Amino acid sequence: MGSIRTILALAVVFGHAGAYLFTGGMLAVQLFYIVSGYLMSLVILSSSYSSIKLFYLNRFLRLFPIYWFVALITLVTYFSITTESSVEFFKTYTDLGDSSIWLILANILLVGQDWIMFTGVTDGIFGLTTNFRESDVAVWRGLLVPQAWTLGVELSFYAIAPFILKNWKHWLSLLVFSLLLRVYFILIGLGTEDPFSYRFFPLELALFLCGVLAHQVIRPFYHRLSLLDNAVMTKNINFFILSIILIFHLIPISVPIKTLILIGFFVISLPMLAKFQRENRLDNWIGNLSYPIYICHWLIIDIMKLFFDREDNIQNIIYFFLVILFTIIFAIFLEKFINTKVDVMRERVRNRK
Repeated sequence: MGSIRTILALAVVFGHAGAYLFTGGMLAVQLFYIVSGYLMSLVILSSSYSSIKLFYLNRFLRLFPIYWFVALITLVTYFSITTESSVEFFKTYTDLGDSSIWLILANILLVGQDWIMFTGVTDGIFGLTTNFRESDVAVWRGLLVPQAWTLGVELSFYAIAPFILKNWKHWLSLLVFSLLLRVYFILIGLGTEDPFSYRFFPLELALFLCGVLAHQVIRPFYHRLSLLDNAVMTKNINFFILSIILIFHLIPISVPIKTLILIGFFVISLPMLAKFQRENRLDNWIGNLSYPIYICHWLIIDIMKLFFDREDNIQNIIYFFLVILFTIIFAIFLEKFINTKVDVMRERVRNRK
């Protein structure tokens, strides 16, 4: 699962760089939600933490140090270099005036960054909107790490996870509710439109809970059949899902249909993917780069845009190559010098009684 998570992160990088590759950014994010649901169910049911407070502290250490570091580097870069995003960033604060306080808080706290994608300015008034792209001011441009809005969705799930995941009636009821709500939003014409298509937590909750389903229902079923003890099978399943993700953009089937098929395969394969990662050190190490890659790539893309003419095919190829190369280098730096240090603290939290 580690290599799969990193490929999904790279799908988001390519998407923001201007190319549709692998699953594309939207589906990659939604598959991450499923993985998160699986992992949170695993953590909470394994009683790794003696209190909810320690669970939240661990989640804080997982997300915030790297995010804050990248946000700070981005802010310093914006004050030092004029890029496309830096111009939009400062202009947003000027245009919003006093209303920019919500952006400042979201940049610091992460909480609410997803809701920024539901805000806009109409006739000089800042407020909620169903289409942030039709706003007089592109409010989201005031986010230092724009892709971090997904962490706001993650935090919403973390907030409720300890209270629902230990009772199957609770999470199953919410799963059904979220699916029905998505159907309703589709029927009224909002469910397939951005931002409701994959940024609205009540709808995305079903994906997190599909991960919970994989852990609490499918995984025990595989255990009873001793399928997870078959190393060859877990390896082949991992290779199969990885292959599907890599060629997803080439499969000649309508996007909605192949999206549903991949999500289905992904959910039922998740216990085997997790087992493969746990027993494969290389796959685990590659997976550790997924979050750093995801959180740092926007800045790399922004800087690379300064040096290349995207209309020239050769320069465009070099642009994509360097975006991926420097994103991975930056991610390795973040993993080595920040994440590994923070992981020591997280281990102490897990062992605290």
